[in-house]
Amino acid sequence: EDPPSSVDDVPTTITRWPSPWWMSFVVVCLLGIVFNGATFWKSATTRKRGSPTTRVSLSLLCVMAGADTACLLALLFTLSLRYLGITNTTLLSFACRFNLFVIHSASAFSLYCWLILSLVRYVAVFSPYKHLRLNREPILAVLSIGAIICLLEFYVFYEVTYDENVRACNSMRDQEFDRKIEVLLFRATWSRENSLLRKSQEDRRKSCMDGSSPDRLSIASDDAEPPSNGSNFNQARFSIVKSDQLFGKARSTRRRFRQFRALRRALAISIFDLLLNLPNYLFRLYATIMNHETPFSVETIILIENVSQIMYFAQFSLNAFYLACLIYDSPRRKKGIPVSGQHSYAQTFTTSILSTQGSIKWQKTRNVQRKSTPAVNGL
Repeated sequence: EDPPSSVDDVPTTITRWPSPWWMSFVVVCLLGIVFNGATFWKSATTRKRGSPTTRVSLSLLCVMAGADTACLLALLFTLSLRYLGITNTTLLSFACRFNLFVIHSASAFSLYCWLILSLVRYVAVFSPYKHLRLNREPILAVLSIGAIICLLEFYVFYEVTYDENVRACNSMRDQEFDRKIEVLLFRATWSRENSLLRKSQEDRRKSCMDGSSPDRLSIASDDAEPPSNGSNFNQARFSIVKSDQLFGKARSTRRRFRQFRALRRALAISIFDLLLNLPNYLFRLYATIMNHETPFSVETIILIENVSQIMYFAQFSLNAFYLACLIYDSPRRKKGIPVSGQHSYAQTFTTSILSTQGSIKWQKTRNVQRKSTPAVNGL
């Protein structure tokens, strides 16, 4: 993405208080950095108890959070240049070019990382066995894309120059009109589609992992009927099936409610993220079409530009907030019988069903109800 080359184009010859626009950019950067730090911390705590495929997804999330953090740090350093008291033109020129290169590369790299993660989650939903076999393929794809992006964005060091009068970076390349419009429309469409893709698929994957399928965990089919021979084994088996159906209906309702809630949340975040991107693209498209012929005053153009740029960089803070607060929001384990106790209790219940009549009578004397045993609750 093309970030702003400067926040304020007014030359500064004396020390003055920061403007409200400058403070707004700094607040946006600091919020994004804090949320990305929370993402790193939660990733470190979740990685210890995660599976190999979960660790791959966490690695992708950490790479994306690192790219967003680098982009925000570069912007924050660019905002601080005019207040650091640096007067060396060569150093300012290099810092301006390097920060612009980091912002370009990091924002584009984060975008393609989102795409790779969305593809990984598609595989996890529709081909779980292929997802389990994924090891280093997503990481290698991300590294390859990162290298390609760095090579493509290396032109910044040769194209961008530092203007001492306005203390900002200027581009010396004059692109064609049609090419500018094509690139702008492509980026706007790509950002919108990828935003909807990543948000919906992440929440869909999360809802699928949280819920349990009653059809997959049932002992027998749903159309099972009680046998007519009256054997204790078949009666006990049928009672487990019916109790599993009762528990399965409740789980299905709760899972469907979580899926609709996740869908509404994903749509809300996607629409809000699109609203943050759209003003900057529209402003750039308008500036490209109108060139220097515009009916608006310079103050109005500067106001619109500052607002659109603040909204554009605020999306990085929104993505960091989404990762830190929603992606790792897993259901808490309910308190109950310890795992060892559940295992021994379930084993005793299964042995009584598969053995003689005496063991079932022993369960009745111990006041054990088949339909409420931990073995059934775990189905």
